[in-house]
Amino acid sequence: MSRVHGLTIDGRISVPTPSAEHLRMGGCDPQGHCITVNSRYLLKDGRPWLPVMGEFHFSRYPAELWEEELLKMKAAGIDIVATYIFWIHHEEVEGEWDWSGRRCLRGFAELCARNGLYLYPRIGPWAHGECRNGGFPDWLLRKCPVVRADDPTYLGYVDRFYRQIYAQLEGLLFKDGGPVIGIQLENEYGHVGGVGHPEHILTLKTLAQRVGFDVPLYTVTGWGGAWVPEGEVLPVLGGYAAAPWTQHTEPLGPLPVYLFQSYANDPNIGGDLAVRNTRRIRFDPHLYPYLTCETGGGIQVTDHRRPLLSADDIAAIPLTQLASGANLIGYYVFHGGTNPVGRLSTLQESRETGYPNDLPVLSYDFQAPLREYGQLRDSYRHLKLLHTFIRTFGEQLAPMETAFPDHLPEGAGDTEVLRLAARISGNRGFLFVNNHQRHVKMPFHRGVAVDVALPGEDVPFPPFTVVPDAKFIWPFNLDLSGVRLVYAEAQPVCTLAVEGAQTYVFAATPGVPPVYAFDSATVAAWSVRHGSVHLDGTSLVIADIQPGVNAFYELTAMDG
Repeated sequence: MSRVHGLTIDGRISVPTPSAEHLRMGGCDPQGHCITVNSRYLLKDGRPWLPVMGEFHFSRYPAELWEEELLKMKAAGIDIVATYIFWIHHEEVEGEWDWSGRRCLRGFAELCARNGLYLYPRIGPWAHGECRNGGFPDWLLRKCPVVRADDPTYLGYVDRFYRQIYAQLEGLLFKDGGPVIGIQLENEYGHVGGVGHPEHILTLKTLAQRVGFDVPLYTVTGWGGAWVPEGEVLPVLGGYAAAPWTQHTEPLGPLPVYLFQSYANDPNIGGDLAVRNTRRIRFDPHLYPYLTCETGGGIQVTDHRRPLLSADDIAAIPLTQLASGANLIGYYVFHGGTNPVGRLSTLQESRETGYPNDLPVLSYDFQAPLREYGQLRDSYRHLKLLHTFIRTFGEQLAPMETAFPDHLPEGAGDTEVLRLAARISGNRGFLFVNNHQRHVKMPFHRGVAVDVALPGEDVPFPPFTVVPDAKFIWPFNLDLSGVRLVYAEAQPVCTLAVEGAQTYVFAATPGVPPVYAFDSATVAAWSVRHGSVHLDGTSLVIADIQPGVNAFYELTAMDG
């Protein structure tokens, strides 16, 4: 039973004005469509854009099956396909490049373009991704005693690698009308594998631009104190349900990724290779939007730690990130695969090759929403519901600021205080609730009453029950084509055009009978086939609804 039954969210908050002058990014295609960014969110053609990105490693999957898998990703609501380019997969032997078959980056990019998906290459040169040497070829390490630094010998080889990648993508950049909207430089730089220097990120960006990578967006991973040269790149964050790279085999305890928290920095990412404190960030979060690239779509197993994740373990994390202000949800990985076998050896990370973990030689299943052989996990369906909501309401959501309740859990192990937050702009927004925590038995929260205090009015949600593992999004003061939905105890999913009318689809929340309250002053007429209607003050309340395809009702706005 929850300790606090009545919770108040003070939504009388000031939403920061976005700034963009300090961010040296953005670009347009030949048709005049533009992708830009400010300090709070991405924009497409000047309108707030909240995309969903999913990682799929082309070299870990048969080329003849790429298109089918890309279409599965698109059907799940993925807008952007991210992919590592593992150097060792393409130049295992010095000077002998292989961009054929499953290693054909150009073919993969062309399929993304053909199927209306953006592409986000993570060009490294160091990638990790559970690939040996972080993707560096063995010969490179023999020739370069200094790597991941502004060493002339190393940079000469990096320049050659970047030119090979660009040759694969030439003519397919966004400015050419192609799908490549950005690149990620390095990975966990300044956090993993050495302290590093911020100048090196600028050197890599200059190298990439010199060979031709003129793209709207440049990113680096920002967790764990990684280097983020101000204004030159965007930091991207993440969060995982488990940490199989942790060197001990004791229970980890409840992880904070299931809490609503402002600009979350998961301290566990890369903990196996970190060389210093990982619990802080090195950049000013007020200068950048909250974007992610490694929201765990699953987890890879190691020889010594083999966590098994449920669909709830995976799907609750992007919901908490979204509520906490994330304006790009990027999954690592959304699609699993199989490590290719090299000409000289297997290519997986192992203790024998100097890494702290032994990984499977072949399988990179990752327990991802789309598994090693393309199977759909239950998490795929959970996430599709969230992504459909984002696709429909993301433009409204992106400029909204996060507001937290007057009572917060004391930590990830606190099960007594209900976990909720809201994203708000002016008098409208969305309420988020998560009652899932991996390896923790969550309680029923009965008789919960939430009051959202807004400028000039309050929106009180009638008492409801939150069942264990429930996670949901409810709207308040949502404009439905001229009718104001004061609140709904049901989750908005999408809109459809049905027989000339705008139709809004909602999903029932487990354990909660759907209730809709409309501002009666905005409703000229109504027709309810299943359910009941009554007036409650100024609200027209529709209740007693049995969820299903027959739960259909019509409202007419005052303008007809």
